[in-house]
Amino acid sequence: MDTTESIRLRIKCLAVGFFCLFAAYKASEQLQTTVNRSSGYVCLLVIYSCLAISSLVAPWIVAKVGTKTLLWTSSLPYVVITASYLLPKNEMLLSISCYAVGIAASTLWTSQGEYVGKCSLLMSQRTGVALTDCTSDLNATFFAIFSASGALSLLFASVVMSVLDNSLTILFTVLTILGVVGVILLALLPSPESNHSLDVAELLKSFATASKRQETVEAGQSEPEDKKGILALGPADAQLEAPIIDGGADSAKLPNAQLPDLHFMIRFLTRDLRMRYIIPVMLVDGARMGFFIGAFMEKVVSGLLGVTYVATVGFISSLVSVAASMCWRKLVLNPRLGRRTAFLISFILQALWFAFYAIWCQRRIVEGTGRVVDKPQVQLGNVATGEEGVDSQQVPGTMSDVVIILSGCIVNAIMEPVWNGFLRATLQVYFCDSIELPCAMSSFFVFTSIGFAIQQGISLVFSGQLVAQCVFLLFFSIAAGCSMLFLHLRVCSIDLREDDKAKEEGC
Repeated sequence: MDTTESIRLRIKCLAVGFFCLFAAYKASEQLQTTVNRSSGYVCLLVIYSCLAISSLVAPWIVAKVGTKTLLWTSSLPYVVITASYLLPKNEMLLSISCYAVGIAASTLWTSQGEYVGKCSLLMSQRTGVALTDCTSDLNATFFAIFSASGALSLLFASVVMSVLDNSLTILFTVLTILGVVGVILLALLPSPESNHSLDVAELLKSFATASKRQETVEAGQSEPEDKKGILALGPADAQLEAPIIDGGADSAKLPNAQLPDLHFMIRFLTRDLRMRYIIPVMLVDGARMGFFIGAFMEKVVSGLLGVTYVATVGFISSLVSVAASMCWRKLVLNPRLGRRTAFLISFILQALWFAFYAIWCQRRIVEGTGRVVDKPQVQLGNVATGEEGVDSQQVPGTMSDVVIILSGCIVNAIMEPVWNGFLRATLQVYFCDSIELPCAMSSFFVFTSIGFAIQQGISLVFSGQLVAQCVFLLFFSIAAGCSMLFLHLRVCSIDLREDDKAKEEGC
């Protein structure tokens, strides 16, 4: 197998593991605000708040423990929260599960980003292909497979909830089993620098060897260095990945200098000029995702069309996201277009999306109830007086509502691969061969989680006031687009291959 295909296969195996894990988890996430109502908002707020906070120390944990080890250990809470739906409703258990997922998500996704980044760098070094193209290629490949997880779980959820009486028990039993399969696949994944085969039989054999070796170590016996298997844990994993990280001239004398602690993370976020202009984009991305999963699903989809449409809309969005990932991949690999074109199109679509739904929600939901609301500014002022917004369930849905809502979900799904994949790919190029790579990957989740948590808080405060939320998001989306444009034109090119001079100067 040639080098390129070997690296691609690792990314595909990583994506399949995440596919299984999040096929189990996404159904519960999508149903949070519709099944649990206010407690669902609180759970999502807790998850993304914990993710934002724990992501500050995630780079240190990843560097200390190892990327490969954390990929499977951090996935366990996702299985737990999915399995919790099989038990009688318990607010305490739900809260604990939400906290656990929020904390584990930081190391899980930081490890995923670093794994893809290292594979991209390795692919670029061995093939001579520009790192920008390698990161775009592998990230698009990952998210094309990963995005299908939502389609699978939500299709299954839609069918089960529509046909069967004891639907939730059957639904979450199957999803929990699928999540366990995902954990096993991630546990068998080799390190990105490893030359081991990806044959399943070989992986299982290596797993057994690693277990025996662990028993030998616990018994006090030493083992030869060259016999470590693909499931080496802890410091051994960190040693295997160390050559990819440049810790500076003194790193050989001070191994701990390679570990990006909290102080290093904060200094990185406050001093790096590129991060200053990307942070607004990440905040708006998190807020957009929070609005779509939370207020849009509850007030628009569930409110106008019914709760069964939540799974249907999620299924369609996931399918569109898979197709969009493959189309965006072809676009960004064209040097004449590149990632800058993908971002430009996505920013325009995002602004139009919020502008349209601000107008449509004002006419369809607010005015459709028969209540008198003079201007959108009135909704913006309601929060100061504590007035509740209109409950969208008072408005019966029509066929035109179905078309408009599904069209909006499709447009949102088209933008999704750009924000999820190519924004991370840009960070992987900027910080590809330095200790700052895990910090950059972790910062993505720090600020998208902050944006998500802020939006969930806004959804609670501006209850039912969708026009106000859309106006806020439209304004901040335009501001984020201007920030990204300034980054590309004045600070550091998004398509770094076209700016060799900036690259040489350490852009």
